[in-house]
Amino acid sequence: MSELEPVVRIGEWQYQVIYGQLSQIDQPTDAMIRLEPLLHSLLNYFLLQPNVVLTKDMLLDNVWPADAGSDAAVMRAVGALRKVLGDDVRAPRYIATIPKKGYRWLAEISPSSLISIAQQSALSEQNVALHLADTAKANLAPGNTANSTEISSYSKRQTDHVWSWRFVIISTLVLLVGSAGFAFILSLYTTQPLLKLPDTITPISALNGQEYWPILNTEQTQVIYQHRQLGETSLGWVQQDLQSRRAHFLPQQYLALSAAQWLDNQHIVFSGQTNQLACAIFQQQLYPKVADAELLWRCNQLQAQGLIKWQQQWLWLDTLESNDADNNNKRLELWSGQQQQPAQRLASYAFIWHSVSAMLIQQDTLYLLAHETANNTVLLTVDLNTTTLSLLQRFNRKINDMAWWDDTTLLLSSFNQNLIVYDFKAKSEQDLGPLTRPLAQASRYPGQVLATQYLNYTSDIYQVALAKDSTRQLTPWQMSNRSEYLLADNGEMQAYISERSGVSQVWLQNLSGQSIQLTNFTRQQPIQQLFWHKQQLMLVVDSQLNAIDIATGELTLAKQQANSQSLGRYASCQQQLVWTALTDGDWQLFMATEQGTQALYSDVADVRCGREQQLIIQHAATGQLSVLALKNQQAQLIQSLPITIDWRQVTSEQWFVDESGIYWLNPNKQILQSFLWQDQQMRDHTWFQPAWPLAIYSNGNGLGYIVQPRPFDTDIVWLQHRR
Repeated sequence: MSELEPVVRIGEWQYQVIYGQLSQIDQPTDAMIRLEPLLHSLLNYFLLQPNVVLTKDMLLDNVWPADAGSDAAVMRAVGALRKVLGDDVRAPRYIATIPKKGYRWLAEISPSSLISIAQQSALSEQNVALHLADTAKANLAPGNTANSTEISSYSKRQTDHVWSWRFVIISTLVLLVGSAGFAFILSLYTTQPLLKLPDTITPISALNGQEYWPILNTEQTQVIYQHRQLGETSLGWVQQDLQSRRAHFLPQQYLALSAAQWLDNQHIVFSGQTNQLACAIFQQQLYPKVADAELLWRCNQLQAQGLIKWQQQWLWLDTLESNDADNNNKRLELWSGQQQQPAQRLASYAFIWHSVSAMLIQQDTLYLLAHETANNTVLLTVDLNTTTLSLLQRFNRKINDMAWWDDTTLLLSSFNQNLIVYDFKAKSEQDLGPLTRPLAQASRYPGQVLATQYLNYTSDIYQVALAKDSTRQLTPWQMSNRSEYLLADNGEMQAYISERSGVSQVWLQNLSGQSIQLTNFTRQQPIQQLFWHKQQLMLVVDSQLNAIDIATGELTLAKQQANSQSLGRYASCQQQLVWTALTDGDWQLFMATEQGTQALYSDVADVRCGREQQLIIQHAATGQLSVLALKNQQAQLIQSLPITIDWRQVTSEQWFVDESGIYWLNPNKQILQSFLWQDQQMRDHTWFQPAWPLAIYSNGNGLGYIVQPRPFDTDIVWLQHRR
């Protein structure tokens, strides 16, 4: 809220306006009460209107979504807020009821702050420095006679040695200039944070549900973003005034939406998916009044950040299935369109990447952000004069979004990772520092950054069991107030990843149910895979394979491993370590041998262990599964299975192979599918939970565990400097 400090004191409470968190003044800050989103918005609105009578209609118009509230809902919400604050309706200290008129906020509102131990230490050091400076100033004060005598004596000595001092000063200046030049050169190549992350997060939206992809209008008086009600699947556009915080919900709903772009100061252009159109590009008037969206062109597959304006036309990315059986059957296409004219295809490329997540433009050059594998990202360029596609940079981690920081620098963001400023001219990057809450979809505006903030995003691991009536039942297996994910089971011990201690750590549970923390990472790490190999627990972190000592938690870099810039996935089969990697545009299967690394088979995006001496491979071109026989360090194709899993839609953690068969998730049909070895038949299983799982794992004989997200909110926020 622009009119409120980030932290304020109200009565006996300290209130964090940004997060909706209350703590009593005499209580530690970790004993906080977090308001639900509606009460959060209600309290913020009261604080913005102190000592003003607010009618129920005013509260409904400014706090509740359109057509979503009632007089009774207002009374219940005010009563709930009073209960949290410990207020008494008969002798109110916070919210007074004005008969037949409404409500009024009573308590005084004053700025406050939450000072951590580190901040207190910094303040103490600052106070010491100020004290020393004041002492020095006092010693040199004109009224101090003794000091005046000393100064006079010192001046006489200084006259005798003036040339010596001049030499010292000149030498010092030379050293300073040289050091500054060296620091400037060093700054171009260092990865240390040279830019400070804005120190204040100010919420813009505080709606129930999720908000995504914010953009400002031309005058920067309103923000436009996507909104999904909690528990709903459809999305719609919202216009919100930055001064009054009033939100206007556009009526049209979509199954999916891309980021919007401005056509002019009145219209936006975006891609959307509806019940009738799998992918289409729309134009919609927002000013001076809102009009219905108009269809411009059709497309095949929606790209979240794949639409950009170039000169007098629009450019967008699309994908298309190819009929060429000898090549990758998917193509990445670049299209252009002008108003009231048919779209034209400008270029077509073999789609060898996992996905393309973002696109920007500068003059006649497109910049594309593509996930080359599930573990790494590449920055590509397209010369629009020749449509030549080139590689600019590789990153050994997954990056989802990008925006311009300046002409040669990109602001890179991805869920649950620090914001990064990357200079592609100097090939240097700067981490903007750790965040208390995940941010994504960040874009820079003068003096501040606009972003999407994830609130309360957590995932849990559940154990799946079959009831007597053959229905599946879930039992919580690993749950905390932070995320639990990834699972590796060797029959005796189960390893998993948990953020319950602050950042992602490897935990181990034995058959008796006791869990211990193995690793002690001091910062968030990009953990990508967890598996067992020869009774040794293996961890892929930052695309590098490590062995974990179960006794000490110490990590040792494995001697044999894939190229970290092109890693697909590891598997341990029949005591053999195998993996997939993208090499020179071709997915290949490799095996570790005593002599080094041996290529086994081409066109393999993923691999699992089959029965006996067999491997189950996933073809990169088609997604079809096949059986390979592995013998004497040679692989032979012995069977093509009637199973196709799109590795661009279904992640490696969403399918597995065990002694009973193959199990995978089908996101298009929202079902679980299986192929049993016993009868070689495929089966469809209705998914038995409202939430779609992030991962599924075997218990040795079918579905045994799932990783499931909890409902969560996202907000649109400013990152700003308070000073």
